[in-house]
Amino acid sequence: MSMEEPRGRATYLRGDHVYEVARRFWLGRSSKEEQQFASVLLSTMAVESFVNDLVMSLWHAADGTHDRQLLSRFEILSELDSRHLSLLARIKVIHLLFGQSYDEECDDHVRLKLLFDIRNQLAHLRPHSIESGGEKPRILTKTKGLLTDLKREGLVEKDLMQDPILDWYDVIQKERCARWAFLVATTAIRSMCNVLPDGALATYFKETYLLRAVPPGIDLFEGLENE
Repeated sequence: MSMEEPRGRATYLRGDHVYEVARRFWLGRSSKEEQQFASVLLSTMAVESFVNDLVMSLWHAADGTHDRQLLSRFEILSELDSRHLSLLARIKVIHLLFGQSYDEECDDHVRLKLLFDIRNQLAHLRPHSIESGGEKPRILTKTKGLLTDLKREGLVEKDLMQDPILDWYDVIQKERCARWAFLVATTAIRSMCNVLPDGALATYFKETYLLRAVPPGIDLFEGLENE
């Protein structure tokens, strides 16, 4: 079977379903599947929070030590943020500012970009048509290749790829997808931690973000493709 998406491939996501999930979370009645769905979104938020925390911490460290190099790094990252540069671009700049190369073709970057593409698809529903023949109207959105990318990561079952119209919940709200999202986010955060020079700043971020989440020395993706 070709990995190319069929012509006219679309997905749907009902706004009232999202609203109902939010209500059940508020009431403490969310299902395991809904928690997996939320985990995908929270993983993207964690990466963005790390970047924002790092920028502010650079300013704090520079203010306390009068380190001109740290202050320069803070000013560059703040300027990029004010210009609304994408988070992926800022992550690349963080590596470069600390003297590390950054390969945008590597698997880690490709996975991180896919994670944020998924988040954008879920959080910013942009319908292109409405199918009204069923019990409830379905607001259809184009996937722009996302399903093919998800299949490449082993996150979409073959039988789902046969259907020209998919519910995003059928794809996303699975433990496998939630685990993948968390591991991708953790890999990105670990990569940024590793470029920080030894000292209080690096120790703080490693202890705050990593040691509580994943024990050191674990291969995050080991066995994922074989599950």
